[in-house]
Amino acid sequence: MTTGKRWTFLPVGMLAVAAALLASALSLHDTASPASAQAAGGNTVEVGDDHFAPQTITIPVGTTVTWEVAGSHGHTVTSDTGVFSSGTTPLTQGDTFGFTFNQPGTFPYYCLFHGGPGGVGMSGTVVVTAAQSHPTPVPSPTPMPTYAPTPTPMPAAAPTPAPAPSGGAAGSSITVTLGPGRDGSQPGTAMLMAMGSETEVDINITPGAAGVPQPVHIHDGTCDTLGAVQYPLTNIVDGKSTTIVALPLSSLLTGNFAINVHMSQAEISTYVACGTIPASTTQTAPVTQLPAAGSAGLQGGYSSRGMSTWWYVLLGAGAVLLVSGATVLRKARVRR
Repeated sequence: MTTGKRWTFLPVGMLAVAAALLASALSLHDTASPASAQAAGGNTVEVGDDHFAPQTITIPVGTTVTWEVAGSHGHTVTSDTGVFSSGTTPLTQGDTFGFTFNQPGTFPYYCLFHGGPGGVGMSGTVVVTAAQSHPTPVPSPTPMPTYAPTPTPMPAAAPTPAPAPSGGAAGSSITVTLGPGRDGSQPGTAMLMAMGSETEVDINITPGAAGVPQPVHIHDGTCDTLGAVQYPLTNIVDGKSTTIVALPLSSLLTGNFAINVHMSQAEISTYVACGTIPASTTQTAPVTQLPAAGSAGLQGGYSSRGMSTWWYVLLGAGAVLLVSGATVLRKARVRR
């Protein structure tokens, strides 16, 4: 038995359809678009007969563009601004020209034989974009722990001792009676209070005309023999005045000063009240002999301070009672 190959014969109509499909596929391959050529070539520009494909290419800075001559004619790649050039000798089919773009910008070019600057005829453009910067992230500083400083205890300041008052113990006072003046009568009182090296003078008299200031001064001398003004005091208004005199009370208790009140500034020569500041005197009768122990009786004298009189009463065993009238002020013991 002889085995032979079997041949299958297609109808003539089917063969015609197959031939048409094959021809269409070949035609599509030959007429690929410039965009497809760029996709295939990346940063490559095809130099065809009378065109560059793609006509405009966009690349990042630092990229090299390569032009490949595919047409049958000779061409050049010449920059409008002279940045790059393939020369004046035409590139022929299969030749290439490359240029690296290190500056961003727009770079037009053309073919010397088939185009011109400014986009005339066979021309193209390279657009170079600036490289995108990616800043290096700066790490956030690690916060340092905060430590509150331990407060240093301050040593307690020793209290400053008050200076010993001069001119009389602070708070001690004397009251001066203000009688009628030489020309009128607005009687009252003036209280002089010791304030160490100063003296407070508070005056309270029968008020004169409402709201009218009445000058008042401390004069040399007495009310009978008024001398020059030594210490002006605050004007009396409605019967009252308070002044701080920069002089210790003891310096005023000499018997040579008087407080004199005037009717008003307009009637300064009219005196309506006056009082002589008394001298500070202390008189004590000497005790020549202390009584025997167990006996009692009035043996002392008196001390005059302002308007008060103090009596010393010596008792037995050296004890002393200090009385004013019928009031016991102090009890003390006298050294023998």
